[in-house]
Amino acid sequence: MMPATTMNLEVAKLAPSELVLLNGDRFAGKSRIGNVKLPQNGATVSAGDLGQIILATALLACEKASIIRLEVRKKKTLLGLRKVDALYVEPLKNFDEWPKHSLESEIYSLAARLRDDKSNNEVANIIHEWLGENSGSPWQRVIELVQSGMADRGALARIQERRKKVLKTTYYKMTVSTARQAAEQPLEPIIGLLEECQHVRPYVWQLLISEMKSAINSRTEFYSNID
Repeated sequence: MMPATTMNLEVAKLAPSELVLLNGDRFAGKSRIGNVKLPQNGATVSAGDLGQIILATALLACEKASIIRLEVRKKKTLLGLRKVDALYVEPLKNFDEWPKHSLESEIYSLAARLRDDKSNNEVANIIHEWLGENSGSPWQRVIELVQSGMADRGALARIQERRKKVLKTTYYKMTVSTARQAAEQPLEPIIGLLEECQHVRPYVWQLLISEMKSAINSRTEFYSNID
């Protein structure tokens, strides 16, 4: 387990999930399919592997800041014949110091709204709502949403290129100030959060990954060649 650190995750210039994105090659490897290119150094990594770490980091960072609490609770299955364990996001206090448009800045409000809506504040439902729409590649949409949020506040440059006079492709580049901020913020606190959950609370980690995959499956759009 990583040693304790004095870094204050709550007032960082870049949200923890954004640091994971920018240093994605430290957290994910390359896969045969479904890779994304990182805005910092152009490295190519698995969208699925990186997306999982981004989501886990955001939730654990919010818990570390006492904004939410991750709770294992029983819930009824669809037919109501038995109960199974699920991981819930219990909102504790609002917090407006996360970087604007970051995933971390949205978790409290999502959890509070879904809790008030029939106690639907499971991790899977939080992620489902945050994704916003179905996609053929929802893990890549996770990456896109984080990059888009950073671009909305000027932390990344959003570049659109027109291809074949009709279609546009969008990609993101690191700005000089963001590169400097990323270099100033250590990764050890994030690595420590992830390792602590995996080793000290392995069942919470197991449910966290399971709920992520459930959310991704619920947002996966399947295309058919049948007219």
